Amino acid sequence: MRWAFVVEFALSILAIAVGQIIGGTEQVKFEPGDVTLFADDFSAIPLGETSPNFKLMRGTYEVAQFQGKKWLRPLDKGLGLTKLLRLPDEFSFEFSLYAFKAGGPYVRVYLHSSRGLVEWGSQGGERFVQVEVGHEHGKDYAELRCSDKATSYPKEVAKQELSPDQIHRVAIQVRRKQLRLFVDGKRIAVVPFQPESPIEGFGFYWYCHYQSDTPYRDAPVLLTDIRVATYSGREALVGRGGTAQLLLILDKTKLDKEHPLREALKKFGAVEFNDGWWIPLPTEPFGEPGTWHVKLEAKAFEQWAKTVKDFLVQAKQLHPEAHLRVECFAPEIGETEKQEKFWEKQVGYWLAALRARELKLWLIQAGLPAEEIKTVP
Repeated sequence: MRWAFVVEFALSILAIAVGQIIGGTEQVKFEPGDVTLFADDFSAIPLGETSPNFKLMRGTYEVAQFQGKKWLRPLDKGLGLTKLLRLPDEFSFEFSLYAFKAGGPYVRVYLHSSRGLVEWGSQGGERFVQVEVGHEHGKDYAELRCSDKATSYPKEVAKQELSPDQIHRVAIQVRRKQLRLFVDGKRIAVVPFQPESPIEGFGFYWYCHYQSDTPYRDAPVLLTDIRVATYSGREALVGRGGTAQLLLILDKTKLDKEHPLREALKKFGAVEFNDGWWIPLPTEPFGEPGTWHVKLEAKAFEQWAKTVKDFLVQAKQLHPEAHLRVECFAPEIGETEKQEKFWEKQVGYWLAALRARELKLWLIQAGLPAEEIKTVP
């Protein structure tokens, strides 16, 4: 079987297949950390009491019962709780919530810098990550904001509508310098993430969007089943029969806040990080299992590439060193004993490199200059 796979790989590089992009958002599964750092479902706390695991920054709350479970229940809007816990480079952070409708309540989950845990303002302290989940205009929703630099106003990355009147499970995952947000088992965002300093803890902040005749304590966002964990092993960079994720980055392009190119990139769905921009492809492309092929629909890609080319031209007028970078990451599946084998890791690395270069060829064929496109690996 081993040699059959290697032969299949060797044969696959002799041809290029062109077709429809295969989406991967529904295929990527959340994998929680296997080493627990913190967990609390409040089952051991009597009703009406508070949790000894959190520091109260402002407001009041209690542990309450709802649908057979115990939850954190804010008794007034503006409640703030924090927990000192240095997070490793790779971790998962999970929690469950239920959002009532009256007043449009929401809760924000913060991943804090050391300063953010101490200097808690009216809406919390400085943070690298902010996940807001709640109810607004008849729908539940989840919104992700993040920044490599701790700030009170992280950049918006993604916002997703959710079905109301149900318990949602939210998971933040940081692996391989990527931040990923999952809601109810579905990945809704992935973005490069390299915080400038360690994440020293987390916090929660409750509020609402508008006034209501219903008291806040009777229609808030309830929170439970919090779990923070890390990973005992590395995430597999390669996988037999897996697929690889491709990212396109407009590198070395730092822009002033009022620059029109900044707004154009944001409208296009690009996300700013460090001194560059992560540019989403028309849909999330994946290579075929066991091959280096990248499936793309030519007409949709051509129109998309024209816009990217225009972005690159404008960026180089501001920064001559600006360029495009194509990165290929491997499938997000757990490590297995077989994947640890050296030969399979090497084949997977080659596949990733070839996929990155094939996307570069697509970009060149669409009119982008070859010398301005770098590939990783």
